[in-house]
Amino acid sequence: MTVLSRSGSETPRRWAALALAIVCCFAIGCGDDSTGPQVAPEAIEAAKAANTAAAMQQIASTESMLDDVENPLTSAAGNFETFGAVSDLEGIDDYSGVSSQVVATLSTYRDNLPMERQLPGVRAMVAKHYAAAKRACESVNTEGGVRETCIDDLTNNVVRVTVTETYDVGLVESIASTFEVDTVGTATAEDDIMRSFETVTRLRTGRVTTVQVAPTQGDEIIDNAVVALTETIDFVVGLIDRQTNQLTMDVGMLDVENDEVIWMLASTQNWINGAITAISAAEETEGEADGIRDNDSVRVTATFTAAPTNDRLQQVVSTIVANLVLLDNEEDDLFASVSRTVTFDGQTDAGGTPTATESYMPAEPVLQGEEPCSGTFSRTANFPAGWEAQSLQQTVTHDCNAGGTASMDVTFSDGTDFERDITWDGAGVATLDEMRRDGTVVAGTFDENDNSFDVTTTFPAGSDPTQVAQSGMSNDDTGERSYTIEATYADQTTRTLTVATNENSDGTSTVSGSEVTEDGTSTFTMTWNPATATLSGAASGPNDETLDYLLVWQEDGSGLWDFTYMDPNDDLTVVGDMVVNPDGSGCGTLRVERNNLATITPVCFDGNGNMWIDEDGTPIPL
Repeated sequence: MTVLSRSGSETPRRWAALALAIVCCFAIGCGDDSTGPQVAPEAIEAAKAANTAAAMQQIASTESMLDDVENPLTSAAGNFETFGAVSDLEGIDDYSGVSSQVVATLSTYRDNLPMERQLPGVRAMVAKHYAAAKRACESVNTEGGVRETCIDDLTNNVVRVTVTETYDVGLVESIASTFEVDTVGTATAEDDIMRSFETVTRLRTGRVTTVQVAPTQGDEIIDNAVVALTETIDFVVGLIDRQTNQLTMDVGMLDVENDEVIWMLASTQNWINGAITAISAAEETEGEADGIRDNDSVRVTATFTAAPTNDRLQQVVSTIVANLVLLDNEEDDLFASVSRTVTFDGQTDAGGTPTATESYMPAEPVLQGEEPCSGTFSRTANFPAGWEAQSLQQTVTHDCNAGGTASMDVTFSDGTDFERDITWDGAGVATLDEMRRDGTVVAGTFDENDNSFDVTTTFPAGSDPTQVAQSGMSNDDTGERSYTIEATYADQTTRTLTVATNENSDGTSTVSGSEVTEDGTSTFTMTWNPATATLSGAASGPNDETLDYLLVWQEDGSGLWDFTYMDPNDDLTVVGDMVVNPDGSGCGTLRVERNNLATITPVCFDGNGNMWIDEDGTPIPL
C-alpha cells in the first residue's frame, strides 16, 4: 500500500477531530435527554441539540481513519509536490525552479556593475571637471526633458557624480543617479575606483524606487569584492506600503561578464495593515561560505508576519533546502527537506509560545513533482495555556516497499493521552490501533487489494452504546467510499447508517448519508474544502429540525467550530462556539435561545459523543 495519495485529494487527517467536534451539533436521531436534577432546563435543551450528533461524529471519525490509512502524508500536510504552498501570502507558493530564480535575479542586476555600464560617458566628465571648483554642473536639453550632471569634489580624492533626468511627459517624472568614485588623485578616468551607486526613480503616481549598491566590506568596489544591492519601492496606492529587495554578490572580475556569484537574495513586503511578508535564499553550508554555485545546497525561507490586528496568528515560516545542481538548469533542483512553523499568540502552560511545526525529509533528495520512495513526515504542536490539549506529536515513515508506520500522541492537562498507531505491511494491508482518553479502544484492518475495511470501536464498561462496527469500501484512486456504521446499545438494539463519499472535480469532497428510524428519516451532507481547510454542512431531522455548521482547521491540528441548530416545533435555537482538540475532544459554549430569552452554557466533550458542564469543578453529564 502506498502512503502517498493522489495529488487531488489532500483531505487532512484532522478529519478525525472534524466532527468529533460535531458532537455538539444536530445530525441524526435523538440522544438521551435525561440529566441530573442540578442541571438548568436551558442546559438540558442544549444537551438535546448536542447529543443528537453522535452519528455525525462517528461518520467524520470514519472518514478520518480512512484518510490516515490511505494517504497519511497528504492528509497530514499536503503531498510533497505542494507541501508548504499556502494562500494569502503566508508562505512560498511555488518551490520549483529555485536555480532559475537565482540566475534570473543575477541577470537582472548584473548590468548595474560595473558602474560605467550603467552610466556611459560619466568618467569623461569626471576627468573634464576634476581640476575645477568644488562643484561643477552641466545641463543638457534632451528629447522630452532635461539632464543635469553635477560633480562634487569630496575629501581624499573622492568625487560624487549626480545625474538627474527630468521628463516633461510620460509616467516617469525623474531619474536621479548618484555614485562616488575614488579618482586616485589623477584626472585620468582609467584608474578610477567605484565606491557606491544609487538611483532614484520617481513616477507621477507618487511611487518612488531607490536602488543602492555598496561594498559589504571596505569602501571600494574592486575585483572580487562582495557588494550589497538594495532596491526599495515606496508605494502610494494599493495594499503594499513598501517593498525591499536585497542582493549580496561577489562581482568577480570587473572587466569580465557573467562571473558574478550570488551570496544571498531577499525580498520583503510591508503591507498597509502592518503585515509583513519576506522571502530569502542563501547558501546552505557547514563550512566557509563562498556563494551559490553549481551543486550547492540553498535554503529558501518565506516568512509571513501577521498584522497586529490578528488576534491569533503571529507568524508563519516555510523553509526548503534544495541542491541546485546546475544553476543554468531550472529542472534539475533536488529537494532535500521542507518545513513549516506557525507561531500563535499567547503562551503555553510551560511558558513558551504556542507553535505548530510540520516537516518532511525524503530519504534521498528528489526532483520537483517526483514521488519520494521513502521518507519521514513529522508534526509537533504546543497549545495555548488553559486548553485541554497541551501537546501533539505525529510521525509518519514510509519505505520503498510500501511499508511504514504512523503514530499520533496528544497529551492533555489532566494527564490523559490519545494514542493512534497505523502499520503498513508492504503487501497492501494496514492495521489501526487507537486508545482514547477514556479507555475507548479502536481496532481495524484495511486491505488495499480489494479496497475493503473493517473497524470496531469498543467503549468502556457502562457506556451506551457499547460498540460501533464499521465496514465497507474505500477506493483511494477514485475518491469513492461507501460503508455502513452500526451501533450496538446496552439493551442489544442496533441502529445503522449508510454513508457515501465522493471526490468532486473542483478538489472538494462530499460526504452524505441517511438513517431511517421509527421517528422518520434524517439526512446530512458535509463538504470538505482542502484549499481553505474548512468543513461546512447541513442536516435535517424528521420533524423539520435543521443544523448549519462551519469548522475551520488551524495549523496546530485544532479546529474552530461554529454551528446553529433550530427546532421550529419548540421555538428553539442553539448556537455553538467550540475549540476542538486534535483528538476530537474540546470545550466551548452553547447559547440557547427561546421565547426571546438567551442562556449561555459552558460545555466540554470527549470525542465519543459525551458532553458535560463543570459546576464548582464537578463535571455534570448532559
